[in-house]
Amino acid sequence: MEKVRKLKAGEGGRKTDKWIAAYYDANGKRRHKQFNTRDEAEDFQGEVRGEVKKGKHVPDSQSLTVEAANTAWLKAHKSSWEPATYQDYERTMKLHVLPFLQDKKLTQLENKDVLALVASLQEGKRSTFTIRRALVTLRSMLSFSMDSGTVSRNVVSESSRATGKILSGKARMDGDEEDGNSALIAGVDFPSTGEIGTLAKWLRAPIAPVGVKYVSMTVAGVVRWRPMILTIIGTGLRISEALGLRWKDCELTGDHLQIHVRQKIDRFGKAGAVKSKAGKRTIPINSELARTLLDHKKACPASELDLVFPTASGQPQSKSNFLARGLKPAWKLAGITNGDGEAKYTGAHCLRHFYASWLINPVENGGRGMEPFMAIKRLGHSDVAILTKVYGHAFGQTKASRNEEEEAAARLFG
Repeated sequence: MEKVRKLKAGEGGRKTDKWIAAYYDANGKRRHKQFNTRDEAEDFQGEVRGEVKKGKHVPDSQSLTVEAANTAWLKAHKSSWEPATYQDYERTMKLHVLPFLQDKKLTQLENKDVLALVASLQEGKRSTFTIRRALVTLRSMLSFSMDSGTVSRNVVSESSRATGKILSGKARMDGDEEDGNSALIAGVDFPSTGEIGTLAKWLRAPIAPVGVKYVSMTVAGVVRWRPMILTIIGTGLRISEALGLRWKDCELTGDHLQIHVRQKIDRFGKAGAVKSKAGKRTIPINSELARTLLDHKKACPASELDLVFPTASGQPQSKSNFLARGLKPAWKLAGITNGDGEAKYTGAHCLRHFYASWLINPVENGGRGMEPFMAIKRLGHSDVAILTKVYGHAFGQTKASRNEEEEAAARLFG
């Protein structure tokens, strides 16, 4: 067993002292690597011997760069990933990881490089969600590289203690916004019960007061989106699920008023099944929402895909169109704005957050009073921990679901 040895300054033209760790790779070839301190050299020598013994060692000279490894990772999964997932991973690496690490070899990545990446992203004013997504993406790429034998360790996973708060959330890569794991506050992060009540009452009001001859294009345009906004409020659907909702999945008459979540529309307008087993679910609805959808069906454009919320030509609607022409103007017209007069809430996922909070809030606080294990079934989650972390402060004294859907809806919408 070779010991580490010291190369003094001046030896071989070196300006400072260096420590050399020598070892033999799996093919019996002698290799070495330089370090600034003896401890670093000895630590490396111990690690590399274990890697060689397990057949997992990759010498620096044969290692891929982060950029090359990323190219191999994306190429290997392009045919199996959904287009939106592929685009998200590709874009995240291009914008938030490669600018800082592209020339770094996988075998030279250290925990300090992960922390430096986080610091650089924070300095660049990236949001916590963006930083989390960058780390999750890099971690996934390194896991693939480990399975491929091009690196022996995943430094992102090893750095989890230092990056724990950032990695504690759940970054989605399917085109929807995330549900997250950080506690949210009603009226700040998502609409309060009062704000939803105000929005819903405005949406359900006549287009214009009696005697008003003309209605602005903005108001008329928003009213067209009324059924979709009310559906998301009353079911907690993800935006992709709402866009993919079909008439055959809606039971709007009879004793069991409900919708079945079976399909989604991705950002490219492509229809597909919901991703997870938990996502495939049935959600009860109240009679008011059922009547709203029945009225909407009479004027709904014909769609070969049987979509509930298609474009005028019957094609899949886009998320951006819904936000720009429907939800954001609706917030403004209902008077729910920020200090600049713009919509207080900018995304569609805030309505899902509201629905989740409403489900588990106590009845006396205007909620549904539902037990968490029942609420996650409606939301399409498989892990109740997500619900408790994000909305745990809203639980209070939850009651059994003796309150019917109609009573809960009446309390909310008045």
